[in-house]
Amino acid sequence: MSEWPGDASVVSVEQAAQLEMSNRNWGKELRTAAAELVNRRLANRITLEEYAVLRSRAKADAGEHQRRAAVLASKHGRPPQFLMSTGQARPDCQPVSAPE
Repeated sequence: MSEWPGDASVVSVEQAAQLEMSNRNWGKELRTAAAELVNRRLANRITLEEYAVLRSRAKADAGEHQRRAAVLASKHGRPPQFLMSTGQARPDCQPVSAPE
């Protein structure tokens, strides 16, 4: 798990960009680890009980990863549901302006 400041809402834009890049890299590591975990289970290298425990931890890490992505997205003024895995805004979704 990567380092995370206590309050990410007060970091500079440069720090937020660095945190976003770090979080994306962590997400890639989590996906790779999840695929390896499934492969280990399919090859019967771990028991179902071990798989369940490890999968539970992986889901908790994935939840934290998504939470961090949402915090960083709000720091940049864009909702996380409009982001692609690359961190770029999806071209088919445009943020809605707040009513005046």
